[in-house]
Amino acid sequence: MNQEPSTLPEHQSLLAVAARVFKDAVSRHQRVALLYSGGLESSLLLHLAEPWRNKVTVYNMRTGAEFPHMIAFMDRKLAGWDHRVVTSDLMAFFEQEGIPSAVVPVAHIPSIGLAAKRPYIAPWTRCCGRHRGEIGWEAILADGIGCAILGRCASDGNNLAHMEHPAVECVEPLWDLSRENVMDAVYELGVEVPDHYWSEIPDSLDCSICPALLTPQKRAWMTQRYPNHLAAAEAFHSAVRQAALAELDGDNT
Repeated sequence: MNQEPSTLPEHQSLLAVAARVFKDAVSRHQRVALLYSGGLESSLLLHLAEPWRNKVTVYNMRTGAEFPHMIAFMDRKLAGWDHRVVTSDLMAFFEQEGIPSAVVPVAHIPSIGLAAKRPYIAPWTRCCGRHRGEIGWEAILADGIGCAILGRCASDGNNLAHMEHPAVECVEPLWDLSRENVMDAVYELGVEVPDHYWSEIPDSLDCSICPALLTPQKRAWMTQRYPNHLAAAEAFHSAVRQAALAELDGDNT
């Protein structure tokens, strides 16, 4: 006997709502875009999209600095889907706008109108916004698609607002799910996710050479699995650290 919605476990009730939100978006548009990163939420989203495969185009943004096992995973999961792999030049961004960092010395920001010092340093959110967001919107608009489905959840950050775009309807079916809800759903539905989530590091990895979020856990994991990528990330981290310390110590020469 089927359970009544009110008696279902929380993740099942929320997932049923998410499926209805997805269905509604697909029913109102000839074709929808699905933003896919290979992470936990977007893997669940791809699973939910299966009934409407013929109306979905999957957009996968890549910087060229993805971890090798993530590239292999995404390539395999995208097989059989109408999809676009949208690429960008990460190193050109580092050179022109700055190395992404959570701490940004003002004197090293090239866009503030001063004669910025090298190395240029940029907020990591700007780098992600360009390479994970802007290039995707540009591709979606170029393809003439008016609706994008995203895997964001309100629990992803403090005061996170719904995504808005002036020319594309943004739909977020997983919005009300917590990370725990998503993990429960992924486990129960048998959704395949990258192997590091279960056995090594339970989070999105982003770019392998990014110095902005180089936590001790990530360092330890990369030491074992990707030492060459870690060396590149540490070099960028060291450059940012030296610049920040120089500014804090008053060395403005």
